[in-house]
Amino acid sequence: MRICPTDITFGYHSPLKDLYKQGKLEGLKSFSGEELTHPSIDHIKPKSLGGASELGNYVLTNRKENMIRGNRNIDYYIEKNQQAMLDYIEWFETHVIEGFDCKAYAKKVINAINRFSNNFIIVNMKGK
Repeated sequence: MRICPTDITFGYHSPLKDLYKQGKLEGLKSFSGEELTHPSIDHIKPKSLGGASELGNYVLTNRKENMIRGNRNIDYYIEKNQQAMLDYIEWFETHVIEGFDCKAYAKKVINAINRFSNNFIIVNMKGK
């Protein structure tokens, strides 16, 4: 299913939002492993728990999943579908988008997960 970019609502400004609206994230699934049909910016460390509103603390997921997660730890997503999280990171590690450093973003996500997860640590992705 493809939706019109003008139907997308994001609570926070982010380069991820701009890239999605420009159609540059083709093939990317949400952090929770679903097709991005109603994308939403989710905080790795919830803002209500002191998480920063910055790119390294953002992942794309669907609005419904974001609302269900609420302010639970990032482990909520990882426990549900660890492979989806790894696929999300790998997508950014293997793509090039002009004007956006995909690999640097992937590293920021890994670092945030390693800082805020209670149960998971990402040691290495694709030998990088």
